[in-house]
Order: sequence, then structure tokens, then C-alpha cells
Amino acid sequence: MGDAGKQRLLPTLTARIHRLEDVSQQVATQPWARLDCQQLLPGKFEGGIGVVELGGIRVVREFQNATVYKVGSMPDNLCTLSIVEDIDPAMRFSQFGHEAGRHVFFLPTGTECDIMIPGGTATLYLALDQDRLFTEARHLNPGRWDQIPTSALVIDTDRRANFVETMSSLFDLVSVQLGRGVLPDLARLERMVVSTAAQTLDVQGWEGDPGRPSGSRIVATMRAVRRYIRVSLARDELPTLSDMCAHVGVSERTLQYSFQDQVGMTPVAYLRVTRLNQARLDLTFPSSADITVTDVAMRWGFLHLGYFAKAYRDLFGETPSETLNRMPHRAAGWGLEGNRCR
Repeated sequence: MGDAGKQRLLPTLTARIHRLEDVSQQVATQPWARLDCQQLLPGKFEGGIGVVELGGIRVVREFQNATVYKVGSMPDNLCTLSIVEDIDPAMRFSQFGHEAGRHVFFLPTGTECDIMIPGGTATLYLALDQDRLFTEARHLNPGRWDQIPTSALVIDTDRRANFVETMSSLFDLVSVQLGRGVLPDLARLERMVVSTAAQTLDVQGWEGDPGRPSGSRIVATMRAVRRYIRVSLARDELPTLSDMCAHVGVSERTLQYSFQDQVGMTPVAYLRVTRLNQARLDLTFPSSADITVTDVAMRWGFLHLGYFAKAYRDLFGETPSETLNRMPHRAAGWGLEGNRCR
């Protein structure tokens, strides 16, 4: 096979919203899963399901008014991370009951699933390639995932909100961009989703991770990471947390120590501020007269436009639209190619 044949295929994007009038439609709209669904309580069934397919990744939102019992198993090398948006005493996820409603559930490949979802409950899940997920997770915490879980896990994580926001924002982004007839940067979106999943999974401690690094190691780590971020942005690439760990060869904990010591913030926060500054350059000196705030937000990896606007205003004291519409910069069409990371 030639080099071209060895390259990973670029992802494709599809987005669908289905109105459900029968429980069997839940199965039909998710052909990648091995599921059997039954309606347990009497009444006319109504529901909806939204599916975004990004390459081999699927993000699914479900809602139904009737109690549904799902039984099945995960296909080869496909795993899921899922959340229940509304807690109900009747909810059950495999051996975990409703008390785990604030958590994230992980189902590895080959796992049998046994799920009770009460009527009126909304769920959100991400299905993706298990090998790819754990490759990312090992970048964050080398040595931890030598053995991949073979049974369902419930993950008590403070990153649940970030997981929900990223997956929900993907729906909004696809709706906005496809509505404009614009195709987002699919490879970039795919990497962000996988990175978010890996960060959500890897929160139960850092077993085997070294203690606080030495001062010289912190300085060397920061120097290497800053250089990597600068070069990546110059190539119009957005590095993720796992990218930074893999490139420098350190764990997430070491990276956290280094950034807190040197700049007083987490690596994710530092990268977010860096991206906001790059977005400000694009808005202050737009490359074309028809550029929009959405275009700039998407370019710099902000899927949620409301979050982008708030973070931008908090940092710079004005909204992205105010920056973009300010004269005379926009009228003159100035550019500062030499000052931005491209």
C-alpha cells in the first residue's frame, strides 16, 4: 500500500433529527448499536433523537415520554461515554442506580448494557473508537491504561459539565454552519471531541504518576510546550491537552504543575487565552469583508458561540461583534500577518 493509502481518511459529517413515534425507531436510528428496546408502561410513545456523525464518531441526544428498557452489547472496538440529563429514582444504568445521575458512564467494547430510562428523561452519549480514545488517555497519563476496563464504569468527575457542553455545542455548531452552507473543519472538530472524551475519562487520580517535578524540569517543559503551541497555531492547528502531553512526553499532572508554577493557570486555560488572543487579531484585522464572528470562533476552536462571546468579553472588555465592527480597521481591511500565529 502506498503512502496515500496509509493516510487516515478525512472525516465526513452528517446530522439528522428524527421524530420518534414508536420505541422500535430508537433502534432503527442507531444501526451501529446492538440494542433491543421495549416500552414498559402504557401510553402513546413520543420522542426525538438527534444524531451527529463526524467520521467514526457519533454524538446522540435522546428523549422519550415513556419508560424504555434497553438491552444490548457494544460492537467490536466501539465504546460510549454517556450522561443522563435528568435524575429520576427509576433510572438505572447496568448495576448503577439513579444516585449516579450526576456522573458519566463508560461502556467499553463488548460490554453488555442493561439500561432503564424513565419517561421524560433526556440522555446524551458519545460513541467512538475505543483504541483511539485510550491512545489519547495514555498521552494524558502514561502507564495508567495498560489494562483497558472490560466492564461498565461510573466516573465521578468535575469535567462532566465540559463534556456536556462540548457535545451539545457540536449540535449547535453543525446546525449553524450547515445552515449557512459552510462545512466546518471536520478533522479539527473530531480531534477536539476525542480529546474531550479522554479528559473526561481520566479523572480518577494519577496512579503511578511522579510527584512534583523539579524546577529545571518545569522550565524545560514550559519552554517545549510554548514552542509547540506557537508552531501549531502558525500551521493553523489547534493542539489539545493530550497533544501537548504526547509532544513533550510528560503526564497531565506534570503539565499541570508546570503551568501553575510558571503562569498561574492550567494548560487548558493558557491555551484558551492564547486562542482568544488569536481570535482578537482576526476580528481586529479581518482578512475579508464578509468574515463573521462565527467564522473566527470556529477557526480557533470555540464550538459554543455564547461561551466564546462571554470569555472574549471577560478578557478584552468588549464583545467579539464590537471588535469586528470597529472602524476604521474593518473599513480599511488591515492585516497583521507578521504578528499572528500563522
